[in-house]
Amino acid sequence: MPALPWVVSRLPLMLIASVALLGYVKHLRSRYSATLAPTGSRPPILPSRVYTLTLLTLGLAAILWWVGLYGYQVGRSLATEMVRHLPNRPDVTIYSIDRIAITGPGVVSTEITKLGSKYHYQYSGLRLLLHSPDRYLLLPKDWRHGQDPVFLLHDDTIRVDITAQ
Repeated sequence: MPALPWVVSRLPLMLIASVALLGYVKHLRSRYSATLAPTGSRPPILPSRVYTLTLLTLGLAAILWWVGLYGYQVGRSLATEMVRHLPNRPDVTIYSIDRIAITGPGVVSTEITKLGSKYHYQYSGLRLLLHSPDRYLLLPKDWRHGQDPVFLLHDDTIRVDITAQ
């Protein structure tokens, strides 16, 4: 997915600036109403509370929009860096009691036939992407963006051997 166009990425900031400017104009009009109002002027179209509430709503929506776009850009940047450094990620070998559907470029699945072994299947050719206390996010060693799967494994019936490089 390409980066956002300049106008789209700056639109929330322009909206925030516009809301702030309109709020400041409202403040000046209320503070200096006698000086700014021409003789015989009409009353404001919108009541003051409705106008303020509208500005606050637009400002909040623009801030949330900007935070979402910022998060999108930061996420893309982190993902790009992570993909760039995939060859440096640790190698992983999985030992499993049951067969697991792990396939991909560089992944080797081997059946363990040794009698008395707790684990019956071995999967090598994987790279560790992320690890949480009970889950592993793995990629095939020769992973290609948009073509190959990413695997999420729970460590309840597997053994994970991690080889740091």
